[in-house]
Amino acid sequence: MNINVAFSMQLIESARTDRRIVVVDSDVARSTKMREFGQAHPDSFFQVGIAEQNAAGISAGLASCGNVVFFVTFAPFATMRPFEIIRTSIAYPGQQVRIVGAYAALTDGKDGATHEALEDVGMMRTIPNMTIVTPSDANMARAIVRSSLSFKGPMYIRLENEELPTLYPEDFDFEIGKTYTLKFGTHITLAAYGTTVFRMVEAAKELEKHGVSAEVLDIASLKPFDEDTLLRSIKKTGRLITLEDHTIIGGLASIASELLGKKAICASIRSLAVPDVFGLSGTPNQLREYFNLTTNDVVNIAREMIEQGGGN
Repeated sequence: MNINVAFSMQLIESARTDRRIVVVDSDVARSTKMREFGQAHPDSFFQVGIAEQNAAGISAGLASCGNVVFFVTFAPFATMRPFEIIRTSIAYPGQQVRIVGAYAALTDGKDGATHEALEDVGMMRTIPNMTIVTPSDANMARAIVRSSLSFKGPMYIRLENEELPTLYPEDFDFEIGKTYTLKFGTHITLAAYGTTVFRMVEAAKELEKHGVSAEVLDIASLKPFDEDTLLRSIKKTGRLITLEDHTIIGGLASIASELLGKKAICASIRSLAVPDVFGLSGTPNQLREYFNLTTNDVVNIAREMIEQGGGN
């Protein structure tokens, strides 16, 4: 199932019993699948037009009245335009606003650089009190909705508009701040988040054919970050590849490098990410080919790292 659709369906379902849930939309409800929420719960749906700064302020106000607010729009417009309002009116007072960045990363590639969220994780990481989570399949998307309802404080939920095979069961229970190990291995650690996780799973399968045992980590919670799980894996394998549809600055590549530096751990690390450039127009898969973010790219680099020696 499509990740955006699953998120919307769970929100509709949860709002039947939890009257705290409200949605604030910036005139993109058809694309983000929030139109269905508005039809199911018209009294809990607020359409404010293409005015994301106002939407963030309204969300903060609604949250201050005891609501759990889902401010939903395309990821670049959810983070960049209202950034100061998010920082000052949502994060500083610790409001229960879920900033939902739909069509994140390269999944709106057809609309080009302006609609591609390649800097959002880096931006939102800099805000104190901000939690950042991102689902890698539809079942996790639904679980994040459920988990977010009992969470205190602001949250950025990064949604990519893709339909991928499921990695988690329907009754999956999402834990904020946890990294999930999808495959254990001994030769190399493959770490990713969002839809890039599936590419890492496929890469691990291909590497197995070449005698390489890869450990696959789903970094579903980017902030707070599960340092222990990543460190245990790297200490075991001695090698790390990170993959993300995000600029190399500020995302997982930065998080991993910062962690290894802080802990004074020496390991072989390669980071696959969009370089320090603006996005381009194209389908998500075309752009992943262009920026060398495919399963094959992971496999080739992993084999190269193994052949070079080092690690464990």
